[in-house]
Amino acid sequence: MIQQIVLVTLAALALTSCGQVEPGASLDTTPIGAAPTSATGANTPTDGPVLPTQTAAPPAATQAATALPGLQPTFTSLPAGQGDAASDAVVRAQTALATALGVAPQTLSLVQVEDQEWSDSGLGCPNPDEAYMQVIIAGQRIVFSDGSNTYAVHTDGRGNRMLWCNGGKPMALK
Repeated sequence: MIQQIVLVTLAALALTSCGQVEPGASLDTTPIGAAPTSATGANTPTDGPVLPTQTAAPPAATQAATALPGLQPTFTSLPAGQGDAASDAVVRAQTALATALGVAPQTLSLVQVEDQEWSDSGLGCPNPDEAYMQVIIAGQRIVFSDGSNTYAVHTDGRGNRMLWCNGGKPMALK
């Protein structure tokens, strides 16, 4: 019984150590790190590592791009609808801030719109009594002025969340 187990184990090891060789491929049986042998089988002395006899061709020189006849590039400033989405976010922030302040939206003028990457779901204006998801959120910081004060509205990328950062304290805007 033990003899059969040993034979099966040896057969399994022999089969797993064998790999497939493509027909016509030569097998290099020289151990790794050993010096190459000559046709007679005698070791050939070397002073250092064996270097390949062929060198790679140098990379081809790069050519300048050439225009194809009859093809002209077309340029657009923004894909259709994206400019409208940005201005829509500003209008929504202006309207929501005006409602929170109890003033007409026209009394607030736009000072600055800045793309932001907020470090957490507090949108750059965290409430110290709340915990926030630690995830990068793309959004905007939109600043308005009424002539005497400035107001910063922080938004997420979709404009679903808007916070008025009032003296460092967040006030949700709707």
